[in-house]
Amino acid sequence: MSQLFRSVIIGCGTSAPGKGGAHSIGYAHAAAYKSQPDVVLSAVSSLSQKDVDDFAVEYPGTKGYTDYQAMLTSETPDIVSICAFPPAREEMAMAAMAAGAKALWIEKPFALTLDAAKKIMAEAERRSVRLFVDHQRRYGQPFIWLREAVEEKKIGDLIQFNITQPFGGIYDFGTHCIDSALYCLGDRQPTLVFAAVDLTHARKHQGMTMESQIVATVHLDDGTRLVIEMGDRACSRLPILHAEGTDGFAQLHMNVPEGCQSIFRARYAGRAEIVNPLTNEHFHHSDDGTCYIKRALADILTAMKTGSATRIDAREAYRGLSIIAGIFESAKTQSVFCFER
Repeated sequence: MSQLFRSVIIGCGTSAPGKGGAHSIGYAHAAAYKSQPDVVLSAVSSLSQKDVDDFAVEYPGTKGYTDYQAMLTSETPDIVSICAFPPAREEMAMAAMAAGAKALWIEKPFALTLDAAKKIMAEAERRSVRLFVDHQRRYGQPFIWLREAVEEKKIGDLIQFNITQPFGGIYDFGTHCIDSALYCLGDRQPTLVFAAVDLTHARKHQGMTMESQIVATVHLDDGTRLVIEMGDRACSRLPILHAEGTDGFAQLHMNVPEGCQSIFRARYAGRAEIVNPLTNEHFHHSDDGTCYIKRALADILTAMKTGSATRIDAREAYRGLSIIAGIFESAKTQSVFCFER
């Protein structure tokens, strides 16, 4: 008999068309839960009664709450998805663990400061709670191809990895780009970063400050570099992720380039032609707008049953947050920021 897990979602979001392939990201989590026979989605919460009511139309039988604390107390869930806006995630994570949750599946960024991230991870360790951060692109085929190109040295030895995001938001979409780079970079660790941040036209989004422009060079412990440019002035013609090797390159584009079969392009060592395999998976998902999130949940459930690691354990997300914090500290002090060893 398979183990049955009870799940709830904090922050179900709006039913209006949006991100995540299924309205808001809360709906995407719900689609993942509904795809697994050994998970029951028992309830969702939102500050808006309308959002709760709209969710019940698409997912009938799911209880709705406007107080997430009351939901945690009444439902005693095994898995808690935290999809509310980032400033509230630390408080919600602590409350979910106190309510007895066995696992937290938190949207990115799972904290806005390193101190908050450390507190969440320390509490999870103290209570033996599994902690996952939804960097779901690690389960996408183009991202796997990019990792293999670096890891298996299909492009020779790695020299540099570039992120070129032609819009701002390092704490929003930028966390995905940095995490995707770290997924490809494997065990390489950052040693120092030198960065500049322009906040001239900064705006607020989901309680976070969205910078105008960021440029940063991150030194890694094997001598390679991670170079980051994000903002409206970043070149949109460049691939969003690019690995440069001693004998080739591999890259992902935001959209499928003209004449190509997918967002992945590479030139492997010893080969003159461009490699561009066919897939319907792209930077966001595929024809199924929630396929990466469904794969993430499948990995989570395996980990909960067997104790295995996942691609999205919180320690991986913490590496990305460390780089972001280092970028802002370097920009603030106008000096090199050295990472903890």
